[in-house]
Amino acid sequence: MADRFYTDQPLSPGEFVLDGPEAHHLAAVRRFEAGDTITLFNGDGCDYPAEVLSAGKKQVSVMIRERLDADRELLFPLVIASALPKGDRADFLLEKLVELGVTTFVPLICERSVVVPKEFKQEKYQRAVVEASKQCGRNMLMEVRPTIKFAEFVKESLDG
Repeated sequence: MADRFYTDQPLSPGEFVLDGPEAHHLAAVRRFEAGDTITLFNGDGCDYPAEVLSAGKKQVSVMIRERLDADRELLFPLVIASALPKGDRADFLLEKLVELGVTTFVPLICERSVVVPKEFKQEKYQRAVVEASKQCGRNMLMEVRPTIKFAEFVKESLDG
């Protein structure tokens, strides 16, 4: 499998300009050059094999060859709800949930919860999901829902 890079932009065959942190990672960190092959994905369930046309410091121009349907997801939705562990173990938890094919993760606030994620943590968790998806080959991003109290989660689960 080619090296994978994520974009939140719609993708289709043809020329595409990748920018932001992924472009920096591709060009400056991984040092890809014109002619190298990569795979783009955007969470729609497909792979987009591409060839690097040019690589600058802030933008990378690629030619997307085709859209490949790559169904690597479970046949059923899998929702996991859990209180978050302390420190970097939360990132490890998210990484393993992505690798296992979990479709939705719900962080819980329980009576004895130590960690109560703040709003800015949501972005951090989403980045961890993207990185794990790049690594393990998933094309659909696991949803990380906002933090909810245990009692509210149980009530929602029973009602709906």
